[in-house]
Amino acid sequence: MQFGPAGQVASDATTRLVIDPPIRKLLESKGAEELPVSGIEDPQQTIVVGDRRYVSHTSYPQVLPDGKSWVRAGYRVTENAASLQTIDVFEPAVLKAMLKGAKAKAVSGGFFSLGTVSYEQLAKASKDPSAAVLRETLFGDSDQKIAWRLWTDGTGRPTRLMTTEAGQWDSSTPVTRRTDTRYSEWGSHVVVLAPPADQVVDETELSYEPFDLPEPKELLNRSSTS
Repeated sequence: MQFGPAGQVASDATTRLVIDPPIRKLLESKGAEELPVSGIEDPQQTIVVGDRRYVSHTSYPQVLPDGKSWVRAGYRVTENAASLQTIDVFEPAVLKAMLKGAKAKAVSGGFFSLGTVSYEQLAKASKDPSAAVLRETLFGDSDQKIAWRLWTDGTGRPTRLMTTEAGQWDSSTPVTRRTDTRYSEWGSHVVVLAPPADQVVDETELSYEPFDLPEPKELLNRSSTS
């Protein structure tokens, strides 16, 4: 992550989905055509520079044009989070809402605390809620809780965040999502660059449109103005 005076300005993250054996067996029993599992656990790289997001070719179910290995999102992004965490630890108001009522325990290297926070609490605290928070608030149970565990260094800077959330793989398959993010080397000099332009294809140029549905924030704006 690269920071500026106002916060995050760029990020470069590689993520990998790990499916537990029981869920894998269940998905495979449903048939590859209904829920393809092949390739879903391949590492996926995402680079955000300013308000543009670039994702690696492994994120797309189709072969990209020759010489292209990155896809630029067809819309401007408003968040630079480099993890899949629903809780944005880089927003002070969100951390404050999450830590309300929690008691920190001294551990080796810093402090540890745990608790729960609802999607509604996160939406109210954040000046720019993540898509996940908006989605659950608009279409799910806003009172649903996220269980969290937070480790910080001696100055209170996050070093690790683990979250557990209930979710659905499909209408008949409930799943538990666990995300474990580590934060290290605070204060390091970091420069994140966009992929070479000749290796990038714009999402709008592809025949496949994975983001055909309105963005949650768009739906929220519609509901607030109607």
